[in-house]
Amino acid sequence: MKKSRRLTLWLLERTEQHAPAWHDRVEKSIQSLANMPARCPLASEYKNTREEVRHLIVGDHIHAYRIIYAIRGQTVVILRVVHGARNVFAR
Repeated sequence: MKKSRRLTLWLLERTEQHAPAWHDRVEKSIQSLANMPARCPLASEYKNTREEVRHLIVGDHIHAYRIIYAIRGQTVVILRVVHGARNVFAR
């Protein structure tokens, strides 16, 4: 959860009132991946990789975040948490 914690601290610097709710929403979304993690679509920018990388969108169209993850056996590995407005193709 280091990535979401870093984002929460960044958000706290800018808007204290929204950061805790945002963090809770992201945490709950990540926890929801324990049930049916393959329900989310493949992340197109990772289509040329060996493993299937998926993404879950959290939030609305203005404040959307993408949780990018892989399923490795019985484990969901969070690769990135990025704001929807970021150009994730520039890795």
